[in-house]
Amino acid sequence: MSMIWGHHRIPVTPINDGNTWNPYQMIEVIAKDGSTGAILARTRTTIPTSDEINCGKCHGNSTDQSVVFNDILAKHDAHNGTTLLSSKPVLCAQCHGSPALGSSGAGSSGKYLSQAIHGFHSGLATKPACYDCHPGAVTQCNRSTKHTAVDGNCINCHGTLAAVAATIDLGSRVPWVNEPKCVTCHNTGVAQVDTGTTLYRNSMGHGGLFCTACHGSPHAMTPSGQATDNYQSIQYQGKAMALGDCRICHNTSRGGGSAAAFANEHGGANHAACAICHTGFTNASNTANWPHQFQWKSR
Repeated sequence: MSMIWGHHRIPVTPINDGNTWNPYQMIEVIAKDGSTGAILARTRTTIPTSDEINCGKCHGNSTDQSVVFNDILAKHDAHNGTTLLSSKPVLCAQCHGSPALGSSGAGSSGKYLSQAIHGFHSGLATKPACYDCHPGAVTQCNRSTKHTAVDGNCINCHGTLAAVAATIDLGSRVPWVNEPKCVTCHNTGVAQVDTGTTLYRNSMGHGGLFCTACHGSPHAMTPSGQATDNYQSIQYQGKAMALGDCRICHNTSRGGGSAAAFANEHGGANHAACAICHTGFTNASNTANWPHQFQWKSR
């Protein structure tokens, strides 16, 4: 895995400089003035990556990946009449398209890689659990404390193995392109929770801020059970919750700056500022510019 930094890519591995395995590496982000070099802001964020996925639990019962891969190819040949074992090296995405790798279609096999894998394994007597692959039992993909359980609650959002394959078969889901939506569970009528056809990770609101800026990244929505994920929330508001203190960005709100400036920014003499923090602020002409139009519920 690599992270794009400007025009450069920085390789990311789950092994730190001390040769310790850690799938939740952190990066320090520093914003500087381009002309003076003065530091404008400094924070940290989690860059998750893991090499834990290992099909050896079921294929070959080995830690030797060549043994595991040979077992996978042999079973594929036996089930589908292919000759992959004698055609190594084999890239699965050559036949099974994967949008995660840039494929725009299902590939020559007619089945997306996700469709083939989830569909085949759903028919086994002993089915793998989500954490057997995504990305592993230790790393565990989902770490938001509000959205997880021992099994990750993956099925609640993504569906069962069979459902994943079936929805791709029906054409209602394209792997990595169509993902679960917050509004499916959070159908409260609050503005901007339904992001339409835009994925949560790409959605913006409130002056062009990404949703993730306040709520955390997918699978790590704040609060997270992984302490590093909560760094920015604690840095800016002292508590591991979705960012909701306006003063973090606006020094004229909630006691920041002068009282006069606060009043001017939040309704002047009509005392509308009370409604801004206590929900239901819908009378101002520019409510679409506010986070969720101030329709959120009590925190």
